Amino acid sequence: EFTAKFLPFSSTDISTSYTFTNSDQRTPQVSGTRIISTLGVPDHQFTVVATQRIKQFWVNFDFLATSGYLAPIFSGTTFSTYLYRFNGNRRGDLTAGYTFNLTKRDMSVRVFGTIGNIFNQEYYENGFRTAKANARIGVSYAF
Repeated sequence: EFTAKFLPFSSTDISTSYTFTNSDQRTPQVSGTRIISTLGVPDHQFTVVATQRIKQFWVNFDFLATSGYLAPIFSGTTFSTYLYRFNGNRRGDLTAGYTFNLTKRDMSVRVFGTIGNIFNQEYYENGFRTAKANARIGVSYAF
């Protein structure tokens, strides 16, 4: 596993990580196969997170990429479990927000919005399809 954090400017944070996972087990999870890797766990994962702050405004980009992986799929027709290879995930999330500082006792209100899966990639987690591009907004109160 490798992690690095860069501070190119006082208002900019960039962090990145790489993880290699050797998840071999002693016996296969699905009988009749010789697959000893833990199912649903990719071997390689890479992330980059970049945050830029301009006074009380901030924008954040979070990117995740993984290698392909095997996952068990149960058939309701044959009542058997099959192994299926899923492509790796490629997901980018973009979030922006503004923090309103309140005058009393270090209280603040933060308004933010996120576009999830900004590249509109179709990918699966543990055999389930995830949402394509989506958006959400929020408000948080700190005291």
